[in-house]
Amino acid sequence: MLPNVTPDSGYAFLFADWVLGIILVYMFLFGIGKIILGDYLIGFIYLALGTISGYLIFKNLDKLGWEIKKVK
Repeated sequence: MLPNVTPDSGYAFLFADWVLGIILVYMFLFGIGKIILGDYLIGFIYLALGTISGYLIFKNLDKLGWEIKKVK
């Protein structure tokens, strides 16, 4: 191994973010589709689940120390 290279850590958080990202994309995809086709209740539930997934991703990345820089 290389002495100056530090291994990555936090793979559990990254795996959870990956799964949450898949959930986010599919919930928004199916939620918008359900709303377009007139099934409003299920559509908004899917959108809410997608929003919750996005929030959880944001919180996990915050725990890992990722910074969000504000654009002026």
